[in-house]
Amino acid sequence: MRGTFFPPFPEDLKYMETRSSLRNCLKTQAGYIITPEVIDGLTRQLALIGTWKWSDILLENNHPAIVPVDLFSEAYGLANHHEGKRRGRAAYYKPLDWDGLLRCLNHESPRQISGHGSEGKWVCDRDYHNGTGPICLDIDHRIISEPITKKFLKCLDLRSHATEVLNEVQNRAIINDDEQSRRKREEAQLKNRLANLENYLGASDPEMEESYRRQIKQVKAHLLSLRQKPLPPPVTLVDINRVRHFLENLETEWEKLSSGLRNRLLKLLVDRVEIAHDPQRIQATVVWKIGFKQRIDIERPVGNSRRDRRWTDEQDRLLRLLWPTSTKEVLLVAFPDRPWRGIQSRAVKMDLKRQVRHYPSHWKSWSAGDDARLAELYVKETSAEVIAAELGRSIQAVASRACLLKIAKPREVRFPKPKLAWEVQNFYGFEAVCS
Repeated sequence: MRGTFFPPFPEDLKYMETRSSLRNCLKTQAGYIITPEVIDGLTRQLALIGTWKWSDILLENNHPAIVPVDLFSEAYGLANHHEGKRRGRAAYYKPLDWDGLLRCLNHESPRQISGHGSEGKWVCDRDYHNGTGPICLDIDHRIISEPITKKFLKCLDLRSHATEVLNEVQNRAIINDDEQSRRKREEAQLKNRLANLENYLGASDPEMEESYRRQIKQVKAHLLSLRQKPLPPPVTLVDINRVRHFLENLETEWEKLSSGLRNRLLKLLVDRVEIAHDPQRIQATVVWKIGFKQRIDIERPVGNSRRDRRWTDEQDRLLRLLWPTSTKEVLLVAFPDRPWRGIQSRAVKMDLKRQVRHYPSHWKSWSAGDDARLAELYVKETSAEVIAAELGRSIQAVASRACLLKIAKPREVRFPKPKLAWEVQNFYGFEAVCS
């Protein structure tokens, strides 16, 4: 529907601009842009086929339909096929590494690439949702994340800073000890002052009595706030050794960190990652906050997402031309990025027929002796692998031939009873296994 617009409202219906669902669509001089969200909403509107839904009541033939029922039924089924799943509490998915740092350069101005933790993908699809263009990028996150993480960690050598970091950790440990001692002294002083003030209670002067009680209240409040204030966690020798091991083995310790902690460290050191891509390659440039840049060239694998595996019109035309008479070898050469099973499935979906049946070069016909031996072995407790090896054929060929000859395994072979097994250990000094 790209390039097609909903026309703007005429003057007498201008008030509908704020009341119609089109208010959420981008508006141009030609009209409202048709987005995937708009189409998805239309496929759920039963009113388009003359059905009015009120609460749980459906009023069919309420008004004339404006969309063919068959077309709407197909679209309605596609839009609602996933709604049979029960909805529960929303699941939490950990953010991807480098989340919020990736920028797509395949636009007039860089755009942030979204990280979908639930699906493990990097997606740049603003034009698609705005109805102005196709999805720019939809790729498995590991294709981008793993190479730039490896290069980042190789460049991030913290071993030279290990001494400084350990000295800082030890200084904090000393400060924590001093803070704990200071707090204990202050608490002891407050307790002594509180005890002295309580000894003054019972004075004959009411004003002095009130003054003592006011001071006691203030000291108790100060003492309570001091006790409730958390102490910094103590730094032990184990913590220091852990920091030293982490700094000296950063590449191996990286995966042990949580995704949130990894992203915090990345955002402290990296300003952004610029991504320029085409169907074959991805170029990632890591821009550090100190101005240093790393460029990583990534070879993009073919068919890494469902969208990349879609058949194009040109491929369909080529398959329609080659399928009737070409051999398997020719078809695999014509479609180097697709497996044979995928080519077969596409031909079945397009309802293509083979005019000439091609057999592989190593194919041999079935003889009467082969059929007899197959019938003898197939009814026994012999696995398909063993039968195929003895007859020199594939497992699929064995199964197909048995189906053609209508040879079926007996029920006791297809559903064998489990065998009893037990184990006796250290029985009068012996070990035995029986079955």
